Amino acid sequence: IQASTVVADQALQIQAANDITVTSQTQTSRSVSRHDEQQNGLFASGSSITIGSQSAAQQNQQTSTEQVSSQIGSLSGDVSIQAGGHYKQTASSVTAVAGDITIAAQSVDIQSAEQSADSHSAQQMSGWRGFR
Repeated sequence: IQASTVVADQALQIQAANDITVTSQTQTSRSVSRHDEQQNGLFASGSSITIGSQSAAQQNQQTSTEQVSSQIGSLSGDVSIQAGGHYKQTASSVTAVAGDITIAAQSVDIQSAEQSADSHSAQQMSGWRGFR
């Protein structure tokens, strides 16, 4: 079961002769934005006058990774998961609103997963070009 929702009104029972894996799926998103600005004209500073141009550019990049989890549950009964081999649950939830949860397997492994975000910004400027 990967990045899915399995919900029952009454009792929910999942059985497998071998392994059961309930896991999330990694979703990565990336965004890039860029802003360019240029100034041209006649500029005065103190006693000097400059005719020319100046430009600036800024670029931002963001990358994020999140886990889309699986959810297994019952609204008004028990949840029973029985694996003949290994049961593995990663970044997912098993809930029983009005009942009990039973997980039976030769081995059980319940893990969390990481989410991450990365941001990078670059700025470039060019000086005044022109005549004084």
